[in-house]
Amino acid sequence: MRTLLSLLASLALLFGALSMSFAVEVTVNNPGTLTASGDGLAHVRIFQGTATVTGKGMLRVSAAAQVQITGDAGQKVEQPNKKTGKSDWVVYRKFNGTATITGDDVHVFMRGKGIQVNAQGAGRVHLIGTGTFTIQTQGKAQETGNWTAKPTQKMTAEERKTFEKSARHIYGDYTFKNGKEDVEGDANLL
Repeated sequence: MRTLLSLLASLALLFGALSMSFAVEVTVNNPGTLTASGDGLAHVRIFQGTATVTGKGMLRVSAAAQVQITGDAGQKVEQPNKKTGKSDWVVYRKFNGTATITGDDVHVFMRGKGIQVNAQGAGRVHLIGTGTFTIQTQGKAQETGNWTAKPTQKMTAEERKTFEKSARHIYGDYTFKNGKEDVEGDANLL
């Protein structure tokens, strides 16, 4: 269990470190909504819009995001970038409440129990653990499913790619200015 928690913590850091270095310009063609509930790790990348996250555990948010918290925020810690000294992340340890996050190209990680995510706009979500989700994008069929089970063993590079793709879901219909959907290297995150 300790190894699994270490893996999840490493994933959260890796998701953030790799994706923070690439700013993207996105056009939202049709907005979408995401509703998810479960236990584990939820990573929402908001290209444009708002996400409301409820749960008990650790909440980590891009410093550039606008955040409103109700309930117990826990211990707030700013994580500075080692090169620039500027704060890249705000972490709420022992979080037990609801956070409403707004911004363009911002990240939200929630690791814990009783996670509820509601997002509107356009973005990408990774759901690892146990739970369910529903995605509705204007003009498309509704998508429902289960979170991707936590990995229980070391994976090969090919298994990591498959695992990452199975955990990733897109809400909203959007296009990148440069036409490349995976500019931040999602397939290499795990």
